[in-house]
Amino acid sequence: MELESQEKYLPKSFKKMLSLVSVIVPCYNYGHYLAEALDSVLSQTYKEWECIIVNDGSTDHTEEVALSFCGQDNRFKYIFQENQGVVTARNSALQIARGKYILPLDGDDKIHSRYIEKGIEVLENNEGVKVVYCKAAYFGELTGEIVLKPYTFENLLIRNMIFCTALHRKADSDKVGGYNSFMNKGLEDWDYWISILKEGGEAYQIPEILFYYRRRNGTRSDSFTFAEEANIRIQVYEKHHEAYTRMIGDPIHMLREKERLAKDLRNIRSRIIYKVFRNLRLLP
Repeated sequence: MELESQEKYLPKSFKKMLSLVSVIVPCYNYGHYLAEALDSVLSQTYKEWECIIVNDGSTDHTEEVALSFCGQDNRFKYIFQENQGVVTARNSALQIARGKYILPLDGDDKIHSRYIEKGIEVLENNEGVKVVYCKAAYFGELTGEIVLKPYTFENLLIRNMIFCTALHRKADSDKVGGYNSFMNKGLEDWDYWISILKEGGEAYQIPEILFYYRRRNGTRSDSFTFAEEANIRIQVYEKHHEAYTRMIGDPIHMLREKERLAKDLRNIRSRIIYKVFRNLRLLP
C-alpha cells in the first residue's frame, strides 16, 4: 500500500510527523548573513523539515557557508545556479521540494525557533487556511516591530501585508505555477499570495513576532523606481483583473471617478473663492 493511501489510517500525532516542511532559501552574495538564517532553521522545535539553499550565482563565500551546514545536517540541500534572480531561485527550489508545506526564507532574514511548529499546527487543523504568517520585526540597521495592515483579501488586492516567509501548502503553490518569473524587480510575493488566495481560503496571522526582517541598504526595494513599481502593479492588475472586478470593482474606473470628483471639487472651490473675493469687492 502506498504511503499516501495509508496516511488516513494513522493517528493524528503520527500524521503530524509525516508533514515535511520545505524551507527554501535563495541567496545572492549573502555570505555574511546566511549562517544566521540557517541557524534559525536548525533551531526549529519542529524537526520534520528540509532546507533547500539556492545559491543564485554568488561571488562571495556563500557556497562555503551553505556547504558547511550541509555537512552538519543532511536535511540541508544545496543548489548552485547562474545568477537569474530571486524568483527563479525560489522556483528552482520549489521544483525539487518534497514537503507538504513550503516556507520561503531569504538568506539574510531569520525566524523564531517555534515559527514552523506554530504555523503547522494552524495548517494541519484548518483546511480552509491556505497561508499562515505572523507578526514581524526589523533587525540589523533598523529595529522595531513592522506594522502590518490586517489581512482581508480586499486589502491584499490594494497592498501586500504578507511577507514572503509565510507557510503554505505545496499543492497550492503547484496549482498557481510557483512565482511569476517576470517579476524579478519586486512584488513577486504580492502576486503569489493573490494567486493562491483569489479562489478562496484564508490567511491567518499568528499574533506573535516570529519573523525577523533584516533592513539594510542595497536591497532590491532601495533601487525600485516609481515607474517600475507602477508597471508591475499594472501587470498584477491585468493578471488578476477578474478578482479585482469581483472584490473592489474596476480600479481604472475607480481612478477615473476619483479624478473626476477631484476636478469637480476644484471647480466648486474655485467658484466659492470667486464669490468670496467678489463679495469683498476684490473682483469685478
